Amino acid sequence: MRGCFFALGHEGPHRCRDCCLQDKRVEKAKGLYCISPMESTFTWRSSETHTVNRKAFTLTHANYLTSTACQGYTIRSGVTIDCARLEPTGQTGMQDDTWWFHLYVMFSRATKMDDMLLLRPPSKEFLDRGPPQNILAALRRFESKRATTEIEAIELASLFGFLVPP
Repeated sequence: MRGCFFALGHEGPHRCRDCCLQDKRVEKAKGLYCISPMESTFTWRSSETHTVNRKAFTLTHANYLTSTACQGYTIRSGVTIDCARLEPTGQTGMQDDTWWFHLYVMFSRATKMDDMLLLRPPSKEFLDRGPPQNILAALRRFESKRATTEIEAIELASLFGFLVPP
C-alpha cells in the first residue's frame, strides 16, 4: 500500500483511494475463518516402498447437522431434511426401525411444519405405521416406572412432613 499523505485514521470524503480499498479488504476479512490443514501420511509397498504425505482442508456446510447431532436442538427457522437412507443389505444400510427413529428426531426439531422442506421423503405408509415396537415397549416401561416413582415420592415427602397436593 502506498503511503497516505493524510494522517492515519482520517475520516470523511477526503480519504485517499488506498485507504478506502484497505477498509474494504478489512471489512471482507471479518467473514473469513482460518483453518489449519489436516495432514496424513501413508505408505504402501510394491516393488519398493512409497510414502505419500497429504494435506487437505476438511470443510462442511456451517449449518449441517446429522440426526444424532441435532438431538436437543429447536430449530425455529427453515430446515431442509434429507430423508434418504442406504437400503438395508447384509451388514450395511439402516433398518426400518432405526430409520423411523432418525426421521422422528429430525422432524421434531422444527417448530412448524411450514418450516420444513423434505428431500427424498419416506412414504406415507411408512410414517403411518408409527414408532417401532421396541420404542413402544420402552415407553410402556417408562410409564410404569413413572407411576411407581410418583407413589414412592409421595410416601417419602409425607415421611418428611411435606404436604403433597392430591
